[in-house]
This record gives sequence, C-alpha cells and structure tokens, in this order.
Amino acid sequence: MAFGVVLYTLPTTDLKSEAFLTKARDWVKRTLELPGAVSFMGYRSAGDGLTLMNMVEFKSMEDATRAAASIEVKALLEEIGSLGAKPTVMTMERSPFTPEPLRA
Repeated sequence: MAFGVVLYTLPTTDLKSEAFLTKARDWVKRTLELPGAVSFMGYRSAGDGLTLMNMVEFKSMEDATRAAASIEVKALLEEIGSLGAKPTVMTMERSPFTPEPLRA
C-alpha cells in the first residue's frame, strides 16, 4: 500500500458553501478514478477547519507516484489553487518500523 497525501490551507472560512462542496465532491470522484486508487479519506483541522489533508490509498507506490505526476492530478491541484490554497503533494508508504498501527 502507498498513499498520496495533499495538504493545503484555504484562505476563507466559506467551507460550507455549496460551490465548494460541489467542487469537493467532484475532486473526490475524479481522484478515485485514478489508476490504482483504492480509497479516499479527508481530514480537516479542528476549530476553523481551514487546513485540509486528503489521503488517497493506492495499490502500489508506482501507482501513487504515477498519479502524483499525472495531468489529472495537476488539474485537480490547479483547481484547489484557484481557491487561493497552495497544495503540497507527497507520496508515502508505510514505515517498515510500523507496518501496522501501534495500539495504546
């Protein structure tokens, strides 16, 4: 398993606007259509909710790397950027030191 991670902070508190929600639904749909995509999970900061992190699980690191460099992802990032955000993209895989979550 590998992950594509996108971090960005939105410059507005208008996260609940219908326009943003419509865009976000479309972004998720398009992300899950990427070759090798398995799942999508979105997170937002507590409080104002303006810092967002999206994680896309891929079947392999090759799929995640290919997706990160694709024209489809570049288009998605441009759309996120049109909201005034500056997205950061990372591809990650599980650490060999913690291949499974450690439980308390």
